[in-house]
Amino acid sequence: MVETDIQSKYSLITAFASLKTTGPIFYSGETIKVDVEISYSKWIDNPETIQIKSIIAEGFEITKIDPNLPVEIKDGEKVVISLELKAPQEGYKGN
Repeated sequence: MVETDIQSKYSLITAFASLKTTGPIFYSGETIKVDVEISYSKWIDNPETIQIKSIIAEGFEITKIDPNLPVEIKDGEKVVISLELKAPQEGYKGN
């Protein structure tokens, strides 16, 4: 499982992350591939489009983002953002 947390003033944004690199354990410096699917549904008084301006992978170094940010999402659309993350050198304990 990959955890997502959305920081936005718009309430109808969903994000689902899926791990593309197999294996339950990752070693320091290893590259981990993750896809993040983000969708947007316009609500009353919300804009027709939103922009994804940043992604944070706490404790990990993001080495690649595809497509490059910012990414615009229109009402009713979704986008998949592929990430390559470098596992921390030490001290990370988490899911």
